[in-house]
Amino acid sequence: MFNTRVSVIIFVATIIVSGVLPTACLGQEPNGTHYVELFERGLRKCDEFIYPYAGLSIHVSPGGGPEIHNFEPMPPGLNASEAIPFLAYVLKNGPFWLPKKEHHLAKCYAAICLGMTKDSAALEPLVEALKTTDENETREYVAMYAAAAVRLLGDPNAVQPLIEALHDERVTIRDAAMWSLGRLGDLRAIEPIIEKLKVRQEILDSQQNVPTKEEWKQLADKKRKTKEETEELKRKLKKYKENLQAYSAVRHLDKILIKITKAKLAPYEDDNYYKAWSNWWQGGQKLTKLRFHTIHSKWKDMKKETESERYVAGKQFLKMVDLGIPALPFMIEKVQQGEKEFISAISMLTGGKLKKTSTRAECLDWWNKNKQKWLIPFGEKIKVVVVTGGHAFERKPFFTLFEGYDDIEYVEAQLKDDSEIFEDVSEWDYDVMVLFNMTQKISPKRQENFAKLVQGGVGVVALHHSMGSFQDWGEYRNIIGGKYYTKPTEENGVTRKPSTYKHDVDFKIHIEGGSHPVTRGVSDFVVHDETYKNCGFEWDSRDNYLLLTTEHPTSDRQLGWVRQYGKGKVCFIMVGHGPSVYANESYRRLVAQAIRWCAD
Repeated sequence: MFNTRVSVIIFVATIIVSGVLPTACLGQEPNGTHYVELFERGLRKCDEFIYPYAGLSIHVSPGGGPEIHNFEPMPPGLNASEAIPFLAYVLKNGPFWLPKKEHHLAKCYAAICLGMTKDSAALEPLVEALKTTDENETREYVAMYAAAAVRLLGDPNAVQPLIEALHDERVTIRDAAMWSLGRLGDLRAIEPIIEKLKVRQEILDSQQNVPTKEEWKQLADKKRKTKEETEELKRKLKKYKENLQAYSAVRHLDKILIKITKAKLAPYEDDNYYKAWSNWWQGGQKLTKLRFHTIHSKWKDMKKETESERYVAGKQFLKMVDLGIPALPFMIEKVQQGEKEFISAISMLTGGKLKKTSTRAECLDWWNKNKQKWLIPFGEKIKVVVVTGGHAFERKPFFTLFEGYDDIEYVEAQLKDDSEIFEDVSEWDYDVMVLFNMTQKISPKRQENFAKLVQGGVGVVALHHSMGSFQDWGEYRNIIGGKYYTKPTEENGVTRKPSTYKHDVDFKIHIEGGSHPVTRGVSDFVVHDETYKNCGFEWDSRDNYLLLTTEHPTSDRQLGWVRQYGKGKVCFIMVGHGPSVYANESYRRLVAQAIRWCAD
């Protein structure tokens, strides 16, 4: 024993001197125990199992628990943040003190140990391990346990690497990533998992004339088989197994989605789980709202005096709970109205994040602080109304700006009476208005309706000549953040001269706010378009977050900005006169991203 330990120490010292292993890997706990010894102790516990990998599975499988096996989950100190450099080294290179044949299990154990540190610094080595394949493995266990360990970290940044792992060529890695996403419960995973469900459902639906288990058993049980019958048996058996695997994958994905969303959907009559989840995703919050209020109305009207009546009403109440996390905003609404029964339902759906004994005030306070974590980013389309009128433009190329997107749908509101779209907004159903009009007349009633829409949260994307609309309505300039003066105008004691324009100018647009969602991914670009100069926005500069500028002498420097008006997000882009700019990919991206940002 003494000689073995001395040999390890000499070997370790040698590779430290040679620079192979950083000294940080051998950090010590206060009691002087090396990480090597701690790691060895935990690894040998796994060897006590007939199948050593079963010891690792205890760490990542919910339920059961190590105490059943009298298994020490992790030696104290090994799951400390200080151990990360050592564990990362072992995960990448294997344990330097053990023979090569023992490296595989040790790497898997190192991955789990990294996950148990709960430290975001462990994410990078685990993500790297997701992409590697051990030369001796047949089921990619190292990467599989790395996927499980990423989930153990509990780091929100772990979600994206797991989503990317859903596209891994290796089945076991895809499956491990799916289960880890399910256990993390992050709502961002819903859409990519539904997409994987689509692929699996297509495989299942493509299986034609799949034999039942009884059919291929009958053929298998025949005493004497010809060569043709044997081949037929093999073919049917293969087809049966493929169908079983595809069906199993579909059911697993369905369970994962239920785990994340807490929503229980019944599949369609043809067992099409993808169709059920896809319709749920596209229907979005509005679909859940309709279902919730329908069930709630029936529940409210139920008698609840006798035990049997309360039992029936209770089953109806559980139907609202079965709508899952999307029903939370509507339950909160009912709590606000005094229906405290929903506090326990909210507690159930959030896994106890809200205590079921919470008061009404505590419940509402909790929601105000945490609601962004519980709002599902549904795949429903952004509804856009494009407001035109008062200025000619080339229609066909202009409207291509809003086409070809899965998440954007639009209608045109061509103004005949300058502002009639704002006459009655009681049934307004648009998320964003794109202003491309240059109309002038707007009554006080319509002014009030326009302002209320934006203050209430309707987004505004104002393009080009819309800066010249509603010259006599001063609040319009405050809404969009600027004004093109068509005539001399008195403002704040100053007489403003009319603004100027120049056609057919080639000029460079500089991206000022590259990190903003509107300009993200867009670099400086050149356009052939119309320029404006002497516009009014300098008094608004403290409220406008500048995104686009130019240094061309025929143009004002400010070309684009974002601002807030009440709850509404506003984005103005001065460029946008003709077909040349409509076809420019950078401009198209700016407009699409502006719509998405204003709708958020």
